Amino acid sequence: MTNQNNENNTEITYQDALEQYSKEIMNSPTKPAPAPASERIEEVESVLAHYAQKYDDLVWYARKQPQENTEYWGKHAPEIRNSAFNAMDEIEQKYPDEVAKLNGEFPAKFNSQNVPEELREQLTKAFINTDWEHGFNSGCLAAFRFALTALDRELYWNDEFEEWLPTGGIEDAVSEFPELDT
Repeated sequence: MTNQNNENNTEITYQDALEQYSKEIMNSPTKPAPAPASERIEEVESVLAHYAQKYDDLVWYARKQPQENTEYWGKHAPEIRNSAFNAMDEIEQKYPDEVAKLNGEFPAKFNSQNVPEELREQLTKAFINTDWEHGFNSGCLAAFRFALTALDRELYWNDEFEEWLPTGGIEDAVSEFPELDT
């Protein structure tokens, strides 16, 4: 595609116009400067921490006995049992679809799409695998914790060596991987 420039009587191609426009945008004084690297790292760390907490919650939830297991929960003090039940309820409210899949159930977000019960049961059997869901959540938890540990720049005082040492970094991330404690 070409166009005539009447002033210079020269032919301008689409590619020439695009390149000129790109140069103008790149050299524009109103172009915002990229955020400093430290701000971007803080933003990345914040997002990683959010997802690490999400998958920590889901892995913890999957490891707990169901509330209906009175034999198990009857062996625990009421304050421990109630605290666990409250935490389980919060996770169920916060992540209803993920919890449904962990429990081998059809996610609620699809229930509103008028899926017949028989088809829902078939789809659940075919596509919901609680072991896979728990494994996925565990893998996400390990990966997000790895990234957070690798990016950690905090220092702590070590009395034995009498020096400041890092609490994280690549070496620690590798040695602690996969960190799945909940």
